[in-house]
Formats: sequence, C-alpha cells, structure tokens
Amino acid sequence: MDIQLRESFNPDLAIGPGETLLEWLEENAMTQNNFALRIGLSPKTLNQIIKGKAPLSHETALKLERITKIPANFWNVREAIYREELTRAGETESLRQDLELLKLLPLNEMKKRKIVTLNSVSKIETLREVLSFFMVADNAAWHKVWATPNVAFRKSSTYESSIGAVATWLRISELAASKLELSEFNQDAFRRSIGDLRKITLETNGEKIGNKLIATCSNVGVGITFVPEIPGTRLSGATRWVGGRPIIHLSLRHKSDDHFWFSFFHEVGHVLLHSRGEVFIENSDWEIHKSAQRLEDEANRFSENTLIPEEKLRQFPELAGIDSILGFAADIGISPGIVIGRLQREGFIRFNQFNSYKRKFEFITSEQ
Repeated sequence: MDIQLRESFNPDLAIGPGETLLEWLEENAMTQNNFALRIGLSPKTLNQIIKGKAPLSHETALKLERITKIPANFWNVREAIYREELTRAGETESLRQDLELLKLLPLNEMKKRKIVTLNSVSKIETLREVLSFFMVADNAAWHKVWATPNVAFRKSSTYESSIGAVATWLRISELAASKLELSEFNQDAFRRSIGDLRKITLETNGEKIGNKLIATCSNVGVGITFVPEIPGTRLSGATRWVGGRPIIHLSLRHKSDDHFWFSFFHEVGHVLLHSRGEVFIENSDWEIHKSAQRLEDEANRFSENTLIPEEKLRQFPELAGIDSILGFAADIGISPGIVIGRLQREGFIRFNQFNSYKRKFEFITSEQ
C-alpha cells in the first residue's frame, strides 16, 4: 500500500484515517473483528473510527504504527486534517448565514484596491477574504469592531455615510498606519510643533506637503496617513489612538487647501483637546456619543483659531479685494486659499470669488 502525506489536503469530501485503515484491512484480508482483537479495541469502537464517527487518538496511532507499519505521524496528521475539514464544512454553512455583510461593503472598490479578488464564483470565498481583511471571525464580530469603532471623524453634514464604506476606509488607513515609524507621543512637543505645521500651508507642492507633515508629526509620535476616500464615506479625516499614539487619517476628499488644512487642524484639535477614550461618530447608523457636538465644536474652533487667530478676524470687513486678501494672508503667514475659504464661509465674499487662488494638490498616498 502506497502511503504519502500531502502538504495540502482540501477535498470536496473530507476523508478520514478510517478510509486508509479500511483499505489496509482489505489488502491484508483481515476482518474488523480480527483487527479489533489485535489493537485492543472493541469492534464497535474500531468501526466508529473507520467511519469517522470516533476520533483516532495518539495512543491508537502508535498501536496502528506497530501493526500496519504505517508511521503514527501519518495517522495523526490524517486525523487532524479530517477533523479540520469537518469543522471547515460546518464553518462554510455558518458563513452562509453571514453573507448579508457583503451587501454593506463597497466590493467593487475593494477589488479595485486589491483587497478582494471577486474572481471566485463562491460568495463564501469573498466573505472569507473580507473577514480576513478586517481581522474578524464573522459578521457579528465585524459589527462589534467596525460598526462602532473608537474613532472621531469629520464628515459631510449634508449626506449620510455608508457604514461599510467608512469601515473599509478606516481599515485601509489602519494598515497604512501600521507601516509608520513613530517616536513616543509627546503632547507638549506636538503642541509646540503647531507653528511649524502651520507654516507648511505655504507649501505649494502636494508631495512636499505630505512629506513635511509626516516627518514633523512622526517626530513627536503622531501618525499621519493619506488614503483617498472610498465612495460613500464622505469623510475628510479621522483620529484614532493606536498603541498610545494618535493617528490622523486624511482622505484627500477635498483637494483645495482651505478644506484640507481645516480638516487637518480639526483632527489635531481632537488629539490635543480630547481624551483618548472619546468617541464621536456623526451618522444615524452609528451610536452617537452624547458629547459629540461639543467635541466637534471644540475641534472646529481649534482649527479656525490656529489657522486665523481670532484677534485677526476684526480685519475681515476690510478684505474686499484680492490684493488686501493676499496681503492679509502674507501678514499672518498662511496660504491665501485658507483666508479666501474662511471669508466665503463667513459671508464676506461670495463662494465663487477668488477660487483660482485656492491651491489644489494631489498627495502620494500611503495605502497598503
């Protein structure tokens, strides 16, 4: 009898060690009753092992080795593979009940970003890819971990966000953050670095902006990731704590500098003003923390006052022309686009005025 262990064993129908034993008995013209006497088992127990109804113990495997000359290792491995395959078959049926999760997720976008293949005709295989990507075991675990993540994020107040799209974007951002090399978080040093971060608004090259932000923040233990938004998220940025360090995720949703820098310093505000345990999720599908609005208002004010100091706002009524706006921006040391965006929001100029002075840039992303 030719016995060979295979490194990979994944048949449509799991075959246990009992099948091999049955073949051995037939080749050696031995009845099950006779063999039961030789191995010291009852005929009933031996028959259950052959049918796969009873497990084959390590002790029995050693006895089989003595009688059949087939190594105990073969019997043990075959038994382990068989039990795994039985369990996997049961898992497949269990996963079939979890297929609803796929309807929540942006599968086409996930395929585009090489997260799932979608090549298999089996939705079960796609679900396995999804669960592996999110590092959860099943649909119930996914909802516990990803439907209410410990994260505060800034989103559009006009449109609802897709819970699956948001979770996917956060997971991609999480993977990007795992590649960062960060110093220990130093809150005082981070606060002192705000002046340097603010000066980066004057940079016109998107790649340089990204590199300077990452370098400045990583030196004080703050991670920065740039991951383009996934359709349906409508997020500008998010903040989370990982291993005692804050990570700021930016989606590049708005390429103009006024939107981008407001979002960035909004997230900085969350890091400096709020405790690590605070949660805010502004979406009707997500549990909303009772202090959510207060936290967002505080982060908004921090961003506004960092970019344009409050005492400088009294000059806004005088900034009617582009020359005065450019002079004001140069005087306080920030990009003119930020001033223009703020003037538009405050109603001092129309939303269609001076938009050509807003800088737009693309970042080299930090996706997985």
